[in-house]
Amino acid sequence: MMPTPTSAHHEFSLAVMEPYHPEWIFGFLGKRALAGVERVTGLEYQRDLGTGGPPLSVAWHGAGLRVRVPVAAPVDVAHMRRVVRRMFDVDFDPKEFGA
Repeated sequence: MMPTPTSAHHEFSLAVMEPYHPEWIFGFLGKRALAGVERVTGLEYQRDLGTGGPPLSVAWHGAGLRVRVPVAAPVDVAHMRRVVRRMFDVDFDPKEFGA
């Protein structure tokens, strides 16, 4: 799915392979969040990108992740998509490990 620009964000969704355990991954990231840079609240991860504007946001949304990248952020949205896919392990196939 292509990013949808809104007034403040590029927004896109990422599907995940089931079974996916969002509580575990958000908990894992929350325990390792860098104070003043990252924050995890429930099933939402936010990261300050140093623009003075809204943060990057990754939230559990139904059966996948909703990602919002601030339009003002000095990052390539395609690159950010790859980073989020890797960070949230969305390509992990639990069947390969007998889950």
